Amino acid sequence: MAYNISINDRTSEYIKNYNFEPTKDFMKFTSIVILSFNELENTKLCIESVKKFTLKSISEIIVVDNGSTDGTVEWLRNQDDIKTIFLKINVGIAPGFNIGYKEAKGDTVVFLANDTIVTPNWINNISNALYSDESIAAVTAVVNKGLESITIPVSYNNIEEMISFAIRNNISDPSRWKNKILLGLYCIVVKKKVLDKVGAFDERFAPAYFEDFDLGLNLISNGYKIIQCDDAFIHHFSDVTIRKNPQRYEIMNKGQIKFNNKWKFDMVRFNKIREDLIGFINDDYETPINVLEIGCGIGLTLLEVKNKYKKSNLFGIEKDANAVAISKGIAEVEIEDVEFAQFNYDKEIFDYIILGSALEKIRNPVALLNKLTSYLKEDGYILFSANNIMNINSIKDIINGKFLNNSKDTLRCFSIDEIYTLIEGKFIIEELFYRYYLEEDRDKELIDVLCKYGKSDRINYSIKKYYIKAKLKK
Repeated sequence: MAYNISINDRTSEYIKNYNFEPTKDFMKFTSIVILSFNELENTKLCIESVKKFTLKSISEIIVVDNGSTDGTVEWLRNQDDIKTIFLKINVGIAPGFNIGYKEAKGDTVVFLANDTIVTPNWINNISNALYSDESIAAVTAVVNKGLESITIPVSYNNIEEMISFAIRNNISDPSRWKNKILLGLYCIVVKKKVLDKVGAFDERFAPAYFEDFDLGLNLISNGYKIIQCDDAFIHHFSDVTIRKNPQRYEIMNKGQIKFNNKWKFDMVRFNKIREDLIGFINDDYETPINVLEIGCGIGLTLLEVKNKYKKSNLFGIEKDANAVAISKGIAEVEIEDVEFAQFNYDKEIFDYIILGSALEKIRNPVALLNKLTSYLKEDGYILFSANNIMNINSIKDIINGKFLNNSKDTLRCFSIDEIYTLIEGKFIIEELFYRYYLEEDRDKELIDVLCKYGKSDRINYSIKKYYIKAKLKK
């Protein structure tokens, strides 16, 4: 955990007096747009860090204030080395950033949250990635807290330790760049000429939420690439403004509805990288593996496979045509319902088939597994997860007539015995792990009865989900 950095003048002074001279390196003229709404001390820290760790001669700081009432406006008026735009009311994130972008003079535009602290070499490493290829439109840094896919583990507890951590992390290394689809609003760096061509933030997402995801998909759907720089770390205090809004979750839900209506698919359904299953792939990183994902969505999991296995060949099957409009830029994706798919692939072609939770969502999982055996190599694997029907919460739902009521597409769950029966004769389980929760006092009496009359071990009632790597049986 690393959230003990004090937001005060001492921290600001430490940054200001830190012995560091920024250099140009890969930078082009850069416009750093910061959106502020109250939270003056956060804004001071953010701006101080930008001044310290960014070469002043080829950068500009633009602060768009969204109607602050806590002294932020007065403080900003006294800063003669930054551009300021003062709005009378809070217009929201997307419109506010767009106002700043329209004033930007740089080749590079940075959209930076005011609850961040940038660090030594941040913009140099990001610029290196951004201008390494004409097809790259945007780059995002990694943070200590935020969107799961751009959050990295950290171990600092104060500003001194954080800067030391960042220096060790921020060593330019193209091997640590990853292709991504989604952006996190904490730090988005974009080529201005691309924004001029395809547009910046969609203002329908005001006041907040999903404007960053939308920008990412807009760039991807226009044929551009997004890079995550693991060699560029910034500290994020985590949504200090929006989390104080009592209507936060209502705003979030409305943002999700706007997003789903625009892109015609459910972002929550597809917003997950199956790291739990990718972890089963243990080939050498230089091995040219063939991977098929059933229900690949917008391609997040397949893209992560590509990030780790650069020579991998990616394939997908997805029935949502709107999601395939995104994932087709990542893999060879067929728009099909897997239960009726023709599987127009060569026989014995795949090293891995990632099923995810597909076996829970089809009418005949046995038939699907039988079909897949023809397309796996002799030493090929299926990777899948399955909810445990014996979990105590599932049993309570069944007792109360609510089982599967909250799921739109789940048709079944499995016990561990049923999983073994399902794959019997076709596959051999090579690795298995599970997620479980500690038994709660309120469930002990019911579990006692189940153990008395049932055959399952007590722990089975605490297991939520199984994760399985099964090898094709010779």
